[in-house]
Amino acid sequence: MKLKFTPENPKLDIGDYNYIIPYDLDADNMECEGYVAVSNTNVEIYHNGKLIKSFLLDNIMNLEVSNYLGCGELFLTEMDENLTKHSLCRFTHNHINRMGELAKLTNAYLKLGTFYESEDRDDRICPKCGAQLNGSGSVCFKCMKKTTLLLKLFKVLGNKTMMKFLTGVILMGLSSLITVIIPSINKVFVNENLMTGKREGTLTLCLLMLGLFILSLVLRYLGMRRNNYVSIEANSKLRYMCMEKVHNLTLSAIDKRTAGDLTYRVMRSSIVIRCFLSDNLYNIVIQFFLFVGVLVAMLISNPLLTLYAFIPLPFAFLILKSYFKFINPRFGKQWRLNSKSNIYLNDVLKGIKVVKVFGKEKDETNKFDKISTDIKNISFGNERLWSILYPIVIVLVYIGEILVMLFGGISVINAENNINTGELIQFITYLSFIYGPIMFWVGLPRAYADFIANLSKIIDLLEDEHLVKKTGISADEIEGKIEYSNVTFGYNAYEPILKNVNVTVNAGEMVGIVGPSGTGKSTFINLLLGLYKPDTGKVLIDGIDLNDYDIVSLRSKCGVVFQDTFLFASSIMDNIKYSKPDASVTEVIRAAKFANIHETIMKLPDGYDTVLGENGHTLSGGERQRVAIARAILKDPTILILDEATSALDTETEKIIHEALNRLIKGRTTLAIAHRLSTLRSADELVVIENGQIKEKGSHKELMKQKGIYYGLVMAQRIVNKMN
Repeated sequence: MKLKFTPENPKLDIGDYNYIIPYDLDADNMECEGYVAVSNTNVEIYHNGKLIKSFLLDNIMNLEVSNYLGCGELFLTEMDENLTKHSLCRFTHNHINRMGELAKLTNAYLKLGTFYESEDRDDRICPKCGAQLNGSGSVCFKCMKKTTLLLKLFKVLGNKTMMKFLTGVILMGLSSLITVIIPSINKVFVNENLMTGKREGTLTLCLLMLGLFILSLVLRYLGMRRNNYVSIEANSKLRYMCMEKVHNLTLSAIDKRTAGDLTYRVMRSSIVIRCFLSDNLYNIVIQFFLFVGVLVAMLISNPLLTLYAFIPLPFAFLILKSYFKFINPRFGKQWRLNSKSNIYLNDVLKGIKVVKVFGKEKDETNKFDKISTDIKNISFGNERLWSILYPIVIVLVYIGEILVMLFGGISVINAENNINTGELIQFITYLSFIYGPIMFWVGLPRAYADFIANLSKIIDLLEDEHLVKKTGISADEIEGKIEYSNVTFGYNAYEPILKNVNVTVNAGEMVGIVGPSGTGKSTFINLLLGLYKPDTGKVLIDGIDLNDYDIVSLRSKCGVVFQDTFLFASSIMDNIKYSKPDASVTEVIRAAKFANIHETIMKLPDGYDTVLGENGHTLSGGERQRVAIARAILKDPTILILDEATSALDTETEKIIHEALNRLIKGRTTLAIAHRLSTLRSADELVVIENGQIKEKGSHKELMKQKGIYYGLVMAQRIVNKMN
């Protein structure tokens, strides 16, 4: 996230500041130009080029951001007797993440004495034009260069595909140039044979025209074959690369996009690109060569008639240019609405059971109808605009042909300007050739705008730099000691979930994570898996920073059972083997027995070959969770993570599972989050988290004696159990 902007005010030297960012509202919520600047000694506020507030860092307790409806506000708390709170500036939501990042990094300096660089998170503001970025990508549809996008597409497709493309271009170009030669032969036939009644050479001229025509078709056929190869290869390659990219992105980058949005990019956008490459790109090449070749031939044949033919064309191109400038953002909006529709449909179908249980079928249908209506309206508006524009351009083009026929016909009749019948026929034939490219270009902006809108979304995804780190120290020999050192983290910069967390888990120990809902327990686990990076502080494994490990290697040594169990629409055998694809059947059965799911599986008609429905809906909640536990057991992990692993089990089954887990955790480092606190009594240590901070540590007995937060949670749960 960019926290060092070059100010408009020349008096502000950007080199004097660690962070300097703009704000855009004054105290009355009116638009203004201002900057918040943090130097090595001061926090300064500039308004319309003037310094209006300044605070010594040594006198500041902290900065914080408040998020209101429609705007945000940056506050500073001063270390005086009253802990005075000052309002520094206000800003629109365009700047809220950046302001939150500024507050977070300044607070880190106040505690640790070091100015950290900002995390590279999405800024949501185009650095070039300052416009708000739409959707989840980083490409600004407003100011991006279309030629740059095309070059990036060709780079993505690779050298082999590009060679096929260039070969096709050459073949298509030759086909077009041969087509240009045919009217010249036709002119000779009319003037020297048809008009004079001469028979000699007639057959030769006709065969020559036929031969050239066939050669042109053969070259075009060969070019089209390469055209089909390029378009199909592009579709397949883009889908593969998008899918590969999604798997290589960090979870924080994926969180910024929905499953529906990613599906739409991978599937629909790649199809639009393929169709454009297949139906339009090669036609652009053909029509370009044809246009240039015919234009040269026309100028050589008769410059005056060429002038008549082209008189209306500048007006037509001006109209098309204005149309394209206007329609381009509208197709971007149409893409976003289509993506929104896909996202909504994906969510509703995934939650169809909830929809039916609450009787919301009609409401959801109406919501989808509204989205579809928005798509219909903008699509209809685009088509209506085109239906008005197209006839106007056609008429302008046709006027040129009328002028040629009028002045050319008069010249032939009056024997003026050295124009004869054959030359006029040749020229009219050229006109039919040249108006083909013109009419093609008339219809191109609509398809091109749709193509660019979809290509920008593909390139945006492929160029996302938030990648999972796959290089570093191998985790094959780790013992499993875990340390959280001064860890602070928030999904939003201005809303920390964990604050200054310090925890040590020795190798082979079991530690239970306890606390009310929403206090950061699952976030604690996510940081250990490297799904997110701490904003400040470190997570260490065997004394080595998590960021220094090959994260794929590290995760291979971790076994995880999440609260929200996910199973693939595949066989039970495949789902259990997902953590260890080369596992034998014996190993799978042993893991299933450990998880107390083997007997249940054997009662199914196809046993371990039973194919589950989407997310394993053919099994009960407890059965799905036990399959997930078997999957983790099969991996034989060094570090075991249980995030509410037994939440969906009845008491009797839970007891059996815990017997298996007790055997499993021996010699392994285990972090466990459990709703039923009684299941964590055997933990070596319990860590109580409240409001993102560690409030208590100790064994079950020690914490019960303290009669603090943990004691209150246990007693409340006992009361609930008695009531049930």
